[in-house]
Amino acid sequence: MPLSLVINGITYNYPQSGDELWGDDATNWAQAVTQGMLQKAGGLFQLTSEVDFGSSYGVKALTYKSRSANIASTGQIRLAHNDVISFRNLANSGNLNLDPNPASDILSFNSIDLVDISSSQTLTNKTINLSTITGFTANRAIASNGAGDLIASAVTSTELGFVAGLTSSAVGTTQSQTLSGKTFAQHILPKCK
Repeated sequence: MPLSLVINGITYNYPQSGDELWGDDATNWAQAVTQGMLQKAGGLFQLTSEVDFGSSYGVKALTYKSRSANIASTGQIRLAHNDVISFRNLANSGNLNLDPNPASDILSFNSIDLVDISSSQTLTNKTINLSTITGFTANRAIASNGAGDLIASAVTSTELGFVAGLTSSAVGTTQSQTLSGKTFAQHILPKCK
C-alpha cells in the first residue's frame, strides 16, 4: 500500500516494498520533489506563503537583495532609493520608517532628515536638546574651543544676565577732565576725644 506524501500542498502516493505497478507513482513524486525544492544551483523558487524557521534558528546569507530595480551594488543589505525599513512605534499604532528623503540623498527617520554627512550643513531653526549631550555643566554659557567644538564656558548664566541688553562695551573709557573753575567742598570729620 503506497504512502501519502505531501509536496507543496499536493498529495502523492509513494510506493512501499511489495507494491506493484508503482512506476507512475514514483515518477510523479520524484518530479514534484525536483520541481518544488530549493536547489544549490539557485533559480526561481517562489513561495506560496510565509516561511517560519522557528525560535531557535534563522537564515544566514552573504547578502539580502531587494526585488526593486536599481538596488545598491555593495553591502549586505542592498536596497533601492525608494525602499523602506520600518519599525513599529511604541503605541503600536503606526510605523516608523527609515528611508532616504525622496528629494535628496539624506537618510530620514520618521520623515525627519538625519545629518547629511556628504556636505557641510548649517543648523537653521533647529532645536538641540543639550541634556542629551554629555560634557556640559548646568547654568553655564556655551562657548567654542580652539577646534570649534561646543564647550561649557566659565561664565555662569547669572553673569551672562548682567550683560544682557548692553549696546556698547561694558568697560568705561578713560576720560581726562580739567578742574579749572571747579569748587570743592571740604568736609572735616570731627575729632575723636
